[in-house]
Amino acid sequence: MKQKALQDKISVMKLYDLIADEYETSENLRLTRLFEECEFRVINCWFKEFKSPVLDVGCGVGRYAVKLAEQGFEVIALDFSTNMIKKLKSKLRNCFNLHVVRADAEHLPLKNCSISTLICTLSFNHFTQPIRVVSEFYRVLNSSGRCIISTINDRLMKLCCMLGRYPKGYVPFKVGNVIVLVFEKGLSADKLIRLFNELSSFRVVQVKYCCSLPYLILSGAFKMHGEVTQAIDRIASIRDLSVIHVVYLVKL
Repeated sequence: MKQKALQDKISVMKLYDLIADEYETSENLRLTRLFEECEFRVINCWFKEFKSPVLDVGCGVGRYAVKLAEQGFEVIALDFSTNMIKKLKSKLRNCFNLHVVRADAEHLPLKNCSISTLICTLSFNHFTQPIRVVSEFYRVLNSSGRCIISTINDRLMKLCCMLGRYPKGYVPFKVGNVIVLVFEKGLSADKLIRLFNELSSFRVVQVKYCCSLPYLILSGAFKMHGEVTQAIDRIASIRDLSVIHVVYLVKL
């Protein structure tokens, strides 16, 4: 089992190393862009409650880390893909409050109780040892530390795997002309909260559902954007119709 988890972890790392240069521009990741837009509309509203230092786990090319650093937060951006980290570093211009680290979420190279805010966006589903990751999050967060996690709806992911005839817990990524199957396991907001509270003690501040199926259809198939589609997303974003679940927790 441990060997399988390690193989899955390495496959995730290799995928993001391969797609790092085109991650923000690839037409193959158009659906990911829609996920990110919806998720950002939720998390952006919570920025005013963040405190430094902020740890961005699975930071990728820095879509949150850079924004937060520009707003004056002390930010540690962490990812285990070498090429994603390189891509992020290439963006930095006199950004002395943004510290970039290559590391594994299962073994955070940080002191106990050293972080005030932790965000992990659209990365948690890739973790092959989520229990280990949650214990590390709890360890590095200080008392009353904020923790923002976004995950992908497990029911919808299972449905997509079934319709596409993919193995359970694996999703397809197109790299060039090749389809690569990579570990990504859906997780509902309820299951995420239970996982955190089984291992540690957190208070749930808020749960938001976003990127509804009606929104995806209008934005993807018909390429509609703007306030109308955003309003539809807010109305239609309930647990079962939403692709993205965002959970805001505070360490007790």
